Amino acid sequence: MKLTKVSGENLNVTFGLEGTTPAFANALRRYCIDYVPTLAIEDIEFKNNDSILYDEVVAHRLGLITLTTDLESYKLPEEREEISAVNSVVLTLEKAEPGYVCAKDLQTKDPKVKPVFDDTQITYLVDDQSFEIIATAVMGQGKEHAKWSPANVYYSYKPSITVNNKSSQLKDVIAKFPPQVVTDGKIDEKAINTPALIDACDGIADDVVTIEYDSTSFLFRVESFGQLQPTDIIAEAVSQFTKQLDDVKDLVKELK
Repeated sequence: MKLTKVSGENLNVTFGLEGTTPAFANALRRYCIDYVPTLAIEDIEFKNNDSILYDEVVAHRLGLITLTTDLESYKLPEEREEISAVNSVVLTLEKAEPGYVCAKDLQTKDPKVKPVFDDTQITYLVDDQSFEIIATAVMGQGKEHAKWSPANVYYSYKPSITVNNKSSQLKDVIAKFPPQVVTDGKIDEKAINTPALIDACDGIADDVVTIEYDSTSFLFRVESFGQLQPTDIIAEAVSQFTKQLDDVKDLVKELK
């Protein structure tokens, strides 16, 4: 198996995954989405809510606020384990001024845990209205609820692209290709660099652009929601996968 970084910017990373199977690629995708633990608000105590939104609506909004997560400081609670400082953090919010109540108004004693997007709106206050809550963010996994899922992850077969700008068909078919890949009347092979452009170029004229796929090579993309860096999501997904395989191995030993 081979990993090759293709691109990376902000909270997104694309890499090549070669020498494996669709089953493994899909398992890695599922573990990134469903098994990587993150912090999300789970319990809320409303001290006061004079805003126009009901407590239930506000609670739903709070639960979906993405919070930065430190995997070294916080651990996923074991089954029936009580909520503690090891697997949770308390956030408070108190506001009595007119205007939007936003994620940046949440206060926490742990500077490593904070909203990823400060301007996420929670509710709105007018004159003489106030809002006060105590919220508990708990470590959880995306398989339990989407609010704990750390990323959007997808993959496709890695294409092999061949461009023949000397083809006699080029003049007749050049207008059928996306304008993004055409430069000075020729096809720019390097510009065919996204799944949408690859699909748009495929099948127009095989003598001009030939696209082939290898069933053992994939383009893998991880788009983090902000709780964790994409590389951390991948590493933790592999760790969770390995842990479950070890559990299966132990169970098999018990059968002997």
